[in-house]
Amino acid sequence: MRFFSSYTTLIILALAGVVQPVSQIPPNTEKSATGLPSLTPEAQRAILAELKKDNASWSQQAELMASDGAANDEFGYSIAASGSTVVVGAPNHAVGSNVWQGAAYVFVRNGTTWTQQAELMASDGLQGDNFGLSVAISGNTIVVGAPSHGVTRFADGAAYVYMGSGGTWTEQAELNGAGYFGVSLAISGSTVVVGAEGAAYVFAESGGTWSQQAELTASDGAAGDFFGSSVAVDGSTVLVGALYHTVGSNADQGAAYVFAESGGTWSQQAQLTSPDGASVDYFGGSVALDGGTAVVGAFNHPFRHNIPGPGSAYVFVQNGTTWTQQAELSASHGAANDFFGYSVMVMDGTVMVGGPNHAISSHGGQGAAYVYVGGSGTWSEQAELTASDGAAGDFFGFVAISGSTVVVGADCHPASPTACGPGAAYVFVSGTTAPSYSLTASPSNLSVAQGSQGTSTITITPVNGFSGTVLLSASGLPDGVTEAFNPNPATSTSTLTLTASGTTTTGTATVTVTGTSGSLTETTTLALTVTPPQPVGVVSPTSLNFGSVPVGTTSPEKVVALENTGNATMVVSSVSVSGPFAVAVNKCQNGVKVGTHCNVWVTYTPLAVENDIGTLTFTDNASNSPQSVSLSGTGIAGSTK
Repeated sequence: MRFFSSYTTLIILALAGVVQPVSQIPPNTEKSATGLPSLTPEAQRAILAELKKDNASWSQQAELMASDGAANDEFGYSIAASGSTVVVGAPNHAVGSNVWQGAAYVFVRNGTTWTQQAELMASDGLQGDNFGLSVAISGNTIVVGAPSHGVTRFADGAAYVYMGSGGTWTEQAELNGAGYFGVSLAISGSTVVVGAEGAAYVFAESGGTWSQQAELTASDGAAGDFFGSSVAVDGSTVLVGALYHTVGSNADQGAAYVFAESGGTWSQQAQLTSPDGASVDYFGGSVALDGGTAVVGAFNHPFRHNIPGPGSAYVFVQNGTTWTQQAELSASHGAANDFFGYSVMVMDGTVMVGGPNHAISSHGGQGAAYVYVGGSGTWSEQAELTASDGAAGDFFGFVAISGSTVVVGADCHPASPTACGPGAAYVFVSGTTAPSYSLTASPSNLSVAQGSQGTSTITITPVNGFSGTVLLSASGLPDGVTEAFNPNPATSTSTLTLTASGTTTTGTATVTVTGTSGSLTETTTLALTVTPPQPVGVVSPTSLNFGSVPVGTTSPEKVVALENTGNATMVVSSVSVSGPFAVAVNKCQNGVKVGTHCNVWVTYTPLAVENDIGTLTFTDNASNSPQSVSLSGTGIAGSTK
């Protein structure tokens, strides 16, 4: 929740000039607290040996950068990941002459290679919008926040929803609010939560339309709490941070609030605070939620004697409607001003915590990200991740996680002593040769008529020796469409059959196919178009040759069948021929029902000694109208007897 020097500063973390927003900390800032270089050589070797051992299970797979990045873009300030897709925000990116309008970039993985698939920009973007300050993704849906966008007055804010299909991302909706609406975002399936100053808003999607379902506020909220500074959602549970909330006499200690949904109604379930909290901790500056586990960052904890602390992250677990603190996480060698907890994520028993101001050797502000694994109530630091080309002032530490892949943004990379670079994002995978897989759908565009079905082949491509089975599911189906995978689970390919009822609403929807194998989750998408019932005409044969026929005489009749292979009655409006050919008998005047055919008999009467060609044409209401048959014959002199 760092902000930028656009037209106005959204939040000022500076307190009497002591605590600065990360974006305003000079890249060459040195750490005043004790760090690794100040330890004895023996202690340094022990720490480095331990880190090397921990990091052995993680390796950097890729460094992502924007195709049109420029200095101070802040690419990497916001990160989101889902399956093999990553979204990176660059809220200070200039669009044309609009400085700080912002952009978001979509990257996709094929095997171990990552490529930029799209650059997203708001359809009504303006200078200073900070589009990309927050990003979220779930399957084929991306949401991008622009908290400084002026809708009816400056800095009302907006959030933009994009739908992906076949590698193309299209803006589907613009959600609007007030008070830096879009400063934080979260998405789970068809539910989007948008944070603003003082509230969080829940939106639900139905049939491609997004509507506000609820406005969430804290039961004990007060002016200046900045409830909504961070949000997370998992199914029917929402977590909202309020980093400036006063707890007792501790100003700006911060709090986080849990809301649960039942029957479309959202209500506050719990308020989370830190038992060792103190003033200016900023507990709730970041939040994450997954499967009954909540993580809340307090990146200034403990603030003592006007010096920011290293920072902490707190893990809470759910039991019914009760949430209990299970652990307080801290970096193994954290130091004051690290901002540990500025960014947090949790998924499947793995917690990621970013410390973007952490010093590496003498490189102040280079940043680090920490991996924690939990089990039986105990959480342990598994690895400290750093960028392969990191330098002072990079601010590496804005985190996202999806399965065994984590992405860490460094929004100032490559930093110089006087300025930020464009920014970068780094992809890490668990294990140097971690087995994984990718999913593809063929065809990726499927048209199905009401009352019928269509199929697409889902292919599972192993990566790094993956040999497991994958359980497949589909989401985003229109009402009235059902899916079936055969086989399921699968090891190589599975046939997805989508069946549309006779009352399914026509139109195009994006279907997300999700594969799950243990902790690995991958997705692919296909575009499903539901059309009205339509006949399909098939002629047999597709050509007729009448052979040699004496000039002036008429050949024996030859028959052509028109079959309806569609799912609606075919109405034939005309049957015509060209050349010296004629329709002798037409049995197609009364329509052709589904699964039946009608016949037409054709004759040939040559007018000269020559080779003749012509065409028999059926015009009807079929989707492939007109259908045609090639006609040919040879006129000869005299009798053929």
